[in-house]
Amino acid sequence: MPEKEKKVTRACITDSNGLVIADTDEKMLVDVIEFIGKNDLFNTSRGFILEDYKGKRCIIAHALSQGYENYRSNFHSLLIQPIQK
Repeated sequence: MPEKEKKVTRACITDSNGLVIADTDEKMLVDVIEFIGKNDLFNTSRGFILEDYKGKRCIIAHALSQGYENYRSNFHSLLIQPIQK
């Protein structure tokens, strides 16, 4: 990923409610990710959505964590990137 994109892309891991557990913005356990369509996106194993997030049009990519060995984590990995015009 180009450095320009890294600066504007947020990568985080959330629980099923959107509570941030790990985050490049360092807002662990204090921020909750909310956007229209979150529940539908979280119900898929992977996908993306174009949606408004914190006042900006963004692409939000999602993948459900597979967990470790036989244990499911139910964590969600997200990449949130504003759409550049």
